[in-house]
Amino acid sequence: LLEEFLKKHKDNDFSKIKKRTIEKEVSELLDLYVEKHLGGKEGKTQRFLYLYYRVKRTAVAIMERLVEEFAQSMFKPSDFELNIGDDIPSYKLKVSDEISVTIRGSVDRVDIMEHNGKKYIRVVDYKTGTKKYSLSDVLYGINLQMLIYMSAINSGGEKYFDSEISPAGVLYTPAVSPTVNVGSKGLNSAIADSNKDKKMHGIILDDTDVIKGMERDALGVYIPVSIKGDTIVDKSGSLVTLQEFGALFSQVDKAISQMATCL
Repeated sequence: LLEEFLKKHKDNDFSKIKKRTIEKEVSELLDLYVEKHLGGKEGKTQRFLYLYYRVKRTAVAIMERLVEEFAQSMFKPSDFELNIGDDIPSYKLKVSDEISVTIRGSVDRVDIMEHNGKKYIRVVDYKTGTKKYSLSDVLYGINLQMLIYMSAINSGGEKYFDSEISPAGVLYTPAVSPTVNVGSKGLNSAIADSNKDKKMHGIILDDTDVIKGMERDALGVYIPVSIKGDTIVDKSGSLVTLQEFGALFSQVDKAISQMATCL
């Protein structure tokens, strides 16, 4: 549903998309899905209808957050379910004379920023859980999927994207409805807490143009870093240089090689 909405509007100015348009189109897409796959809403139980309207509210809230983000970003959605193995060459690794590894997969979303004659690529995955991305996981051979995709695109994507490319980020975007719980902390604190639901997690290229390309004001509302004055603030350890991206790709190769030789 998110994919279909973004596909339709990816070449549009997101700042001009109204909330009523989001609600109308999300409702139409959800109705179409229910009609096609679940036999429509007619005759369904009260529980089904309750769950349906809860899903709709959540989907509308998530889409409003995505539209809000893209409205102030130079990165634009480019590809959905990008196929590693068809669109982009498979991820291939020769482990030894006897062992080689070929990995195929599908990237939820690829966003692009064109800047100084180069396309900066970020790969995005939707997450409904609360687990945060951790670079330490990579060192232990855990949570490699998105870096494998980024490595595959970085090494074999120039022909597909028809341009020089550079990795810009590997990010998990929240696919949950933001909550506002005023409680005893007051409205301002509640709003600040709800803004945490907008923040993506992952790694970002240590480049001011890329950071401001992802978030114009670089306040850290949508990305896990911010800029104050001339200083980049990175409390979550999310910034990596191009050289460090290369080192991470090498670490991924090492982890895959170790897994392949253990089979």
